[in-house]
Amino acid sequence: MHVFTDALASTAVIFASVWIFFTNQTIVDPILGGMIAIFVLLSAFTVIRESLNTLLESTPRGIDFDDLVKNIEKMEGVEGIHNIHLWSLCSNLNVMDAHIFTNISNMGEIENLKAKIKMKLEEYNVKYSTLEFECEECVQKSKVEKMEH
Repeated sequence: MHVFTDALASTAVIFASVWIFFTNQTIVDPILGGMIAIFVLLSAFTVIRESLNTLLESTPRGIDFDDLVKNIEKMEGVEGIHNIHLWSLCSNLNVMDAHIFTNISNMGEIENLKAKIKMKLEEYNVKYSTLEFECEECVQKSKVEKMEH
């Protein structure tokens, strides 16, 4: 967009100079200058808006958060997903952290499930993810430990 804006401005300046040379009508210069300024401001607004979304760690544009969660929950071995954080580090790098509730207790099977979830996340342009797996045994053990203390 920046290169296009520069090319448009250069073309407008050349046009204005040729127009002024042949017609001696200098009004074309401020008119085209104003149009270029408006175009630059509009493109800057887009960049600022995207930057604010990144800085505020908003859900990335173009990702349907609810759809992503539903598709992960549909996967075999996933009982639920919570504590989800989805954001952009920059315009083309999306990241997610989540807790995955599962009934799988075998670490090898959990690693396979993690790989499948990460492949699913790639479909949503989520390049990096940190997934924490929880199982019923972990939840129950945690409750017992809290009651003992």
